Amino acid sequence: MAEFDLRAIAEPVDPIGLKAVGLVSVAALVLAAPFLASEYWINAIIVPFLILSLSGLGLNLVTGYAGQLSLGAGAFMMVSAYATFALQLRVPELPLPLALIAAGLISGVVGPVFGLPSTRIKGFYLIVSTLAAQFFFEWLFLKFPWFYNGNSSATIALSRGLSFFGLNANGAHGRDYLTLGIVALLTWLSFNLIRSQTGR
Repeated sequence: MAEFDLRAIAEPVDPIGLKAVGLVSVAALVLAAPFLASEYWINAIIVPFLILSLSGLGLNLVTGYAGQLSLGAGAFMMVSAYATFALQLRVPELPLPLALIAAGLISGVVGPVFGLPSTRIKGFYLIVSTLAAQFFFEWLFLKFPWFYNGNSSATIALSRGLSFFGLNANGAHGRDYLTLGIVALLTWLSFNLIRSQTGR
């Protein structure tokens, strides 16, 4: 009668190997998704999902790790979006990566300035003050045509082409990979931030 080594059966599967296989599978699926999906799916589902993932990432840092309740994440994403548009429109020689970084810095400056009146309030009233940012910036950007370059539909759109390290960001695939790259980079930076001394 054959003998069985119960220890071999009870040994756990290598979790690092499984994690690596999972990450490679997810990465392959994400990279292949634009070629498997239609342009409608990319523009209406995938890219908005990635943009909202950025919002969730920021909210996770502010609320999940820092413990600060905030409903104004969308407002400061709006500041960054309009700042990027303004920089690309009015400083056309500025490369898109630098415009994105500068827009993030502008939003980082606007946040504390807008939040200064909220330093003495707590709890529910702090949440309300962050929600006020959402309504204020939406009113501001729609009230003054300078922010949307006088477009009759009050939306922002650049007529010239956008490129990111040689990648055409005007097409659906280019927008998808651009957004995906930014999400991946900021996720990696956030992961390292929470593991750093500052994050702890």
